[in-house]
Amino acid sequence: MATSLNQLSISTLADECHQAIKRAILNLDLQPGAPIDEGQLAEQLGISKTPVREAIARLTGEGFVVPGPGRRSSIAPLSVMATREIFEVRILLESSVARFVAPRLTDEDLAQLEQALETTDEALRTDNLYEFVMSAHEFHSRLVDCAANSHLSKIAAKLFDHTKMITSAIYRSEQEAAQHQLSQSGIENHRAILAALKQRDGELAASLLTRDIQTYLDAINTDEIQRAFERLSYRPGGAS
Repeated sequence: MATSLNQLSISTLADECHQAIKRAILNLDLQPGAPIDEGQLAEQLGISKTPVREAIARLTGEGFVVPGPGRRSSIAPLSVMATREIFEVRILLESSVARFVAPRLTDEDLAQLEQALETTDEALRTDNLYEFVMSAHEFHSRLVDCAANSHLSKIAAKLFDHTKMITSAIYRSEQEAAQHQLSQSGIENHRAILAALKQRDGELAASLLTRDIQTYLDAINTDEIQRAFERLSYRPGGAS
């Protein structure tokens, strides 16, 4: 299976290494719960172990890597409980943001939201998992950024980062089932949210945002999705 780990250039090596490994984690090319082999990562990326160690340290601080005994780290597991809590916080945060920004949105703001939506739609049509996940979250992050509050944007960005793994896992589970019902529903939800924002209807946009996030929250509580998460996660001695 092709992965998102490609060889890096010399420039900005530490940052590129961090982004490359983070992308592989979010894309589930590196399995949740899998032990990290710094030497293997360095070989795949065509670099020395030093920037890999720096990247692993940063990713540990961000919560994407979990330290273990004997300096053995692993990819953070898919945690249904932790994700549930994050989605609940997102509902509270983003519904409030929608009410606040709806009357203040500029034509440029709306155009950027629409562009993110169209990119998500195209990614689903072309079955581009990474682009789908990034652009779907970009829609939400751009809306938060419209509040023009740097502290709020930083809080939201951290929340979005950790729900990207779950969105990727749900998308991959849909690939296994040869259908993308939930992902398609997410696009339709975003269209409805954008329409409400164009009408400057903050209450409706807040309600639709809550429904959008709740759809994913409900999904991760189902046995079907939880079984899919188990299949996508690393199992010692199992197939990779």
